[in-house]
Amino acid sequence: MKFIHEIIFFKEAEKTPGYLTMQAIEPFIILPGINMPRLKGLKPREEVLANEDLRLQCIPYPFFSTGAEQKHVIDACSKSVQGFFVNPYL
Repeated sequence: MKFIHEIIFFKEAEKTPGYLTMQAIEPFIILPGINMPRLKGLKPREEVLANEDLRLQCIPYPFFSTGAEQKHVIDACSKSVQGFFVNPYL
């Protein structure tokens, strides 16, 4: 299957917001995990929302996690994410 959009993976999640602001790209969707190494929780989402150019693109931002603590779900919903999905196999 050929994808129209390039798929980019980040081993270092803290580089994602900087990459998005420095590149001339228009992301189709961002698929973060809630328990990413070195950049926990909603920090990446907060950085996207803090950047006016990225915020205005309305990039879909659903969260994935290996577990769902109620605090994480509430925090995610307060940041206008498009869902919180639990995948025990991640």
